[in-house]
Amino acid sequence: MWTQRLDGEQVAGAPPLRSVSLDGDDIIDPAVTEGMDALDLMLPAARQSFGRTLEKLTATMPQPGSPEQGEAS
Repeated sequence: MWTQRLDGEQVAGAPPLRSVSLDGDDIIDPAVTEGMDALDLMLPAARQSFGRTLEKLTATMPQPGSPEQGEAS
């Protein structure tokens, strides 16, 4: 039974197999992570979500030289 399951075959009486779809961006080769930062190691969907969150946060921050920022000391 396990051999059939590993081969992706449906086994009578066993729950159906879940479909898994991977592309190259979902796989991180640990041999090539040297020199990469945390954003490089994030999956694309997580990186996009992080980027949107960062944009929202920075949009609410006072810009340098704005009245909210105050004078530079």
